[in-house]
Amino acid sequence: MGRRVQGPSTAMTIKWRDSMKIGNADLDAEHKKFIALLNLIELGLQESAVAPAADVFEELQIFVESHFPAEEAYLEEIGYPLLETHRKQHETLAYRFYVLQGRFRAAISDEERRLQLGKLASFMREWLIDHLLKEVIELKPYGPPPPAIPAGDTNWRMQLPASRPIWTLGPSLVPPDAVVEKGPGEWQSVGVVPETLERFLQPLDFTIAKPPYPICDFPSFEALCEAAIWRRINVVLLFFQRSNPHIMRELPPPFFASLDFAENLRDAIVAVIFPAMWTTRRMRILATNYDRAMSDEDGFFEKLGPRDTKHILSVWTQTWDNLRLVETEREPGFNVIRVKEGTRRLREMLQPSSSLIYDIPKIGNRELEVFKDLFAPGADWPDEFNRCWKACEECYLQEMSAIADPDVREGSLRDQMIDIFNRLPEPWGDFMILTAHRVFPRFDSFYLDKLTTNFGRTEVAREAAMPYTMRYLRQARGNPDMRAREVREEEEWQTALKELRKYRKWSLTSTPL
Repeated sequence: MGRRVQGPSTAMTIKWRDSMKIGNADLDAEHKKFIALLNLIELGLQESAVAPAADVFEELQIFVESHFPAEEAYLEEIGYPLLETHRKQHETLAYRFYVLQGRFRAAISDEERRLQLGKLASFMREWLIDHLLKEVIELKPYGPPPPAIPAGDTNWRMQLPASRPIWTLGPSLVPPDAVVEKGPGEWQSVGVVPETLERFLQPLDFTIAKPPYPICDFPSFEALCEAAIWRRINVVLLFFQRSNPHIMRELPPPFFASLDFAENLRDAIVAVIFPAMWTTRRMRILATNYDRAMSDEDGFFEKLGPRDTKHILSVWTQTWDNLRLVETEREPGFNVIRVKEGTRRLREMLQPSSSLIYDIPKIGNRELEVFKDLFAPGADWPDEFNRCWKACEECYLQEMSAIADPDVREGSLRDQMIDIFNRLPEPWGDFMILTAHRVFPRFDSFYLDKLTTNFGRTEVAREAAMPYTMRYLRQARGNPDMRAREVREEEEWQTALKELRKYRKWSLTSTPL
């Protein structure tokens, strides 16, 4: 774990805009109040103030208990076809809020309260993007018609699709000025964009898998502990499983980006790792001294406490270290690598049923280290990953998309990726780069090639710094059809961007709030 993680960056204030309305005055007013509460929490975090937080939690509790039923009644009134799915989402959101509220009330220090406030702010931002802004897109066809555009109004706005499957919604589906005030520039139309160019104006879209609803009832402490460990691992893997269904990547996904790998890893941990952990005296003592009814799998380690959590992490680490390959001398001058039985079993269980499902190198000490580091109860990796991802996404949209700011310096995305790679411990920076390749349309293998030159002067040096990206690149270079397609697609992009300029102009006068 060579690089250190920096703290969270200062969040930008969210602005309410008329484009966020869903068409119901009462619900829109409550959504506007929700955004004000989020801004109040983040302002308090910036000023290290936690005193007003209790009042904010009370306001949010009223919001959760009154707004969700009112919203469901409105959805039923307008005949929204996914009402039941929406209602289940509300149940999940309410549960997560009550968990955060309970942890805040149970905190005994300002430092712990500030930590829970930070988690609340992240949760609220996620709710805003995944829930409210999705409603803006999905409810428009069912609600009242929008007001007519005054004659002569030539302001151009990227048109969003009327509806889409809930699970494919990515945070970039909103216009770039709909959430965060970014500056005075915007694109304006000077003509009707031809249909042949419309596909280049489609918003960035990618799948984001969500962890399953937490389970509260377990037959034993051992089952609860194992479920809590896997939940922490799965949340990390889910982040890297995002992908863009609208772009083609001929090569199989890297192992960490595959749901099939996650399922195989879970089975391997259950078969190889957990049994070895429960043979230790420390884990057996822990099982006899803890009331399993005190927590669910999501809040297990918070209830367990830092001391016992550290014990579990220590046993977990030692169990993986015991599987490491060992170099031994069979005879003078002749060394062999000894593979332990548990490692052989891992190799067998983690192999995909087909090479097309996911790509994984032969499991060695490096991979064992990766699997071990997936469980880190003292680190809040998902929040850190999301902060890094939002920075990458913002740079991509500003520099390489059809709505890019023409004044943005070329190479801003590259510099952002380098900074994130250097901030994140191994292997997360490597994984982040390959995840961007799977999601950003123009982040192709040629872009990867250029990016990797910043991590070593030779292929050997780059291999040492980013082994999984270099492994993927070797496969890409050996696929001439894929490389030829990427060349054609980039040429189409460049041609389309030139054509789009005929129908748009960049204005330095922003639309007032």
